[in-house]
Amino acid sequence: MSERECVMSGPHPIYVDAMPAGAVLDVEAFVTGVVQDAVEALLSDEFADRLAELAEVQPSDPHAVQVPSDLHMESLVSDLVKQVETRMPLYGGQVQRLASALGRLVQPRPVPGQRREGGAAA
Repeated sequence: MSERECVMSGPHPIYVDAMPAGAVLDVEAFVTGVVQDAVEALLSDEFADRLAELAEVQPSDPHAVQVPSDLHMESLVSDLVKQVETRMPLYGGQVQRLASALGRLVQPRPVPGQRREGGAAA
């Protein structure tokens, strides 16, 4: 297996990359869709005013949050999460390919050996 494997081709490709202690899932296409949905929501009448208000909020002490209504950013993020897709469907064989790829990546891999005596380090 190469270092990078496409385990799901669509609608949102998932790539699996090996790393020393396990694996990394690359879901860039999915996140791109989520960000696009969030930007569209921010441009809508429902969220545009809230975004403008957030930009104007200049707390005198960012550590002095007293009441939940002071949590403008957290509130906006929470409401935006409700507007975008948060689940990525896997169909048929995609589930097995993802599981198989992850299973291969968690197998122990040899650690590159140290240089032998008399080599470049000597």
